[in-house]
Amino acid sequence: SGRTTARAPDAYVRGLFDHYADRYDRHLEARLAYRVPGMFREMLRDAGVTADGTLRVADLGCGTGLTGEAVADLSGFMVGVDLSPRMLERCRRRSCYTELIERAVEPWLAETPHRFDLVLAGDVLIYIGDLRPVFSGVARVLESGGLFAFSTETTEQAEYELLPSGRYAHCLTSVDELLAESGLEIVARRPAVIRVERDKPLDGHLTLVRRPA
Repeated sequence: SGRTTARAPDAYVRGLFDHYADRYDRHLEARLAYRVPGMFREMLRDAGVTADGTLRVADLGCGTGLTGEAVADLSGFMVGVDLSPRMLERCRRRSCYTELIERAVEPWLAETPHRFDLVLAGDVLIYIGDLRPVFSGVARVLESGGLFAFSTETTEQAEYELLPSGRYAHCLTSVDELLAESGLEIVARRPAVIRVERDKPLDGHLTLVRRPA
């Protein structure tokens, strides 16, 4: 319709990924050249995070567990959160998760009693326009000094834009303002090809932030 809304409806996201679950990994990696989990792992390594198997990790929009698998050697406790029950079924086949929760990320972040050393959001903020509830929720659950890594598609429009693809792109200036508002400090950012779509690279950014000690 051309309107930009605050987020994709839960029913849309659930239906999309329930339908997609059985071919998700194959399609994402082979056809869309999706490499965000590995790039997260590289950013964490460059930030000095070591694979000691002790971190408490939250994987937001965990899908089939590709991101969790990429950081499994860092974690001693990992929670995966996703709206799609069929994606979570696939995720259970991986051995890296302690707990899997079927829920939207914003209310879960606002209510969970758990606290984490590392929060990850790969290919999930593209279904959320208004990132303020996500960032404030992440700041709530992060331990002092904890890290948050996330991917975004990029736009020059004000704040965020709902694209014809059904995904949201975010203006980095607005992202940075919301991060500062939530008390989160940027550690690193790098431009990245988020995926290949219709044989063209889709540009975005990976950002790593910290809750100050």
